[in-house]
Amino acid sequence: MQVFAFRCFVKRLLFWKRRGSAAWPDYEEIRSFLFSKEGMVSQQTTGNGLLPWGFFPGFSGLPLALIKALWKNFEGFTLMVQRSVLDYIRLTSGDWQKEMESILNDPGRDKELRFSAIRYFGRYPYPPVKETLLGFAREKDPLRWEFAAISVGALGSYRGKRVEKALVEAMRSPNWYVRYNASSSLLEQEVSLKKVRKSLADDSYGAEMISYRREAWKKKEESQGELLEEKAEKQESSSQETPEA
Repeated sequence: MQVFAFRCFVKRLLFWKRRGSAAWPDYEEIRSFLFSKEGMVSQQTTGNGLLPWGFFPGFSGLPLALIKALWKNFEGFTLMVQRSVLDYIRLTSGDWQKEMESILNDPGRDKELRFSAIRYFGRYPYPPVKETLLGFAREKDPLRWEFAAISVGALGSYRGKRVEKALVEAMRSPNWYVRYNASSSLLEQEVSLKKVRKSLADDSYGAEMISYRREAWKKKEESQGELLEEKAEKQESSSQETPEA
């Protein structure tokens, strides 16, 4: 019964969407549902997919007013819903740097929320958090490897000698995920492979990782190029066909 009620609410949202943003439910109506018995059960059963894939299925974006309403009541949501809110904002808008920065720099926050903030700043580069990301990238505590792994991935969107140095250092990490993400960021920045290999001359694991990722990157580019060529050939062939009278 509760799941049915949740689906009905989604249908109502779709109806509001078709009528235009001016007809979207106001903050109090959203809050009333999310904190009702049906809404709370739905939060628990749909988990991390609630907002992006369950709560607003098929939507290309959220109206600013709705994001503001969700953010206004952010502290009252369950952790799973909070993660969904942050992830959806990351996929929707680059205008929430200050809010994301506050989460990123709050050690009292659940680590998953801080990971979402790190990913946000990888998608939308924001100079004020660069030092924080560099600090996470140098994390040596094996129990905090996720901070390092996600941060070196985000640093692919930032430039500078200190960033390059931090990424090369990360290639020496004993953690496979840290090395993997660091190599991806170095390739994204088009850092000289020869230069990286020279820096990792005494580290076979790091050197092997950057070589492996370079080959995978090259094959991906070649595959994409072949697909584009095939598409162009089909379009050219289609344009040359003579339509039947």
